[in-house]
Amino acid sequence: GSAPVGVGAAGPPAQQHPPVDGIGRLYGPVHLALAMLHARQVQAGTEFIGQNVLASPAQGLYHLKVAADLECISAMLALACLHLQIRPRKGVLRALSTSLQSPLTWNPHAALPYILRAAERGVVSAMASAAHFFERGLGCRASASTAATWYRAALVGKSAGDQDSKDGERGEEEEQGARLPGGEKTEQELLVALAQLYEEGGEGLAANPQLAWQFQLLARSQARKDEEATRLQETEDDEDDDDRIVEMQRKREKLGDGVAGEKSRAGVGAGEGAAGGEVGREGGREGGGGGGLPADGELGPEPMAVDR
Repeated sequence: GSAPVGVGAAGPPAQQHPPVDGIGRLYGPVHLALAMLHARQVQAGTEFIGQNVLASPAQGLYHLKVAADLECISAMLALACLHLQIRPRKGVLRALSTSLQSPLTWNPHAALPYILRAAERGVVSAMASAAHFFERGLGCRASASTAATWYRAALVGKSAGDQDSKDGERGEEEEQGARLPGGEKTEQELLVALAQLYEEGGEGLAANPQLAWQFQLLARSQARKDEEATRLQETEDDEDDDDRIVEMQRKREKLGDGVAGEKSRAGVGAGEGAAGGEVGREGGREGGGGGGLPADGELGPEPMAVDR
C-alpha cells in the first residue's frame, strides 16, 4: 500500500474553473435530473414533458452541461462519454446525442476537460483516463510528464484506498469513469504504464531506468498478489458451491424421508381398514344365516302376566 519512489501524494495542479458555492452545488443534481427527464421523453418519442414543455435533446444537453458546471461529477463523466461516443452509465442520456439533427461526434478534445475536472475531484478512474489521454496525445499535446503525474495520482488513490466505498455515489462515479479510455486500469497496469514512461522518457520527462526498474518490480509483485487474490476467491466460491450442494442433498434426503414416512403410515392405515372391513363382512354373512331373526338366547324376556 505504500507509494513507490517518485510517487507523490498530491495530484497535478488543479485547473482553474469558476468557483461554485455550496448552494450552487445543490442545483447540480437538479439539472442532471432535468437532463434525464428530457432524455427519457426523447427516447420514448414523447413530444412534451407535462403540458407546455417541449422534450428536446438540445435542452437536455444544456441541463447536463449546467449540472457539470455546478460540480456534478456524474454529469461531467456523462458528457465525457457522449463526446467519445461511449454509452454513459445512465444509458438513456445517449438519446440526447443520437437524437440531435447533428449528433455528437468522437471528440477527445471536448471530452478531456470533463475528464480532468472529475480527476481533480478525486475520481481515481478519471485520473487514470487523463493519464492515458496525455500519454497518447488524445485531444491534447502528448506529455509524458503530465501522463506520469496523473498515473502517480491514480496509483496513490488506489493504493491508499481513496476510492471510498464501492457503494453509493462515489462507487457510481468510479464505475462511470472506468468506461473511459484508460479508466479501467488496475493497480498493476498503472505500475506497468509508469515503468514504460520512465524507461523511455518523453515530453518533459527524463528517462530514469532505475525508477523504471522499481516500478517493474512493484508491478510483478502486484501481479502475484492479484493472482493469489483470484485463486483465493475461486476457492471460496468453490467452497460456497460445495456447501450449497451438501445443503441441497440434505434437503432432498429430508424430503425423501418425509415422503417415505407418509407412504408407510398410509399403507398401515389402509391395511387396518381393509382388515376391519373383512371382519365386518364376515360377521355380516354369519349374522345373515337365520333369515334375519335373532339367534337362540337372543330373544327378549317373556312378557309378564297381566291380572284381569
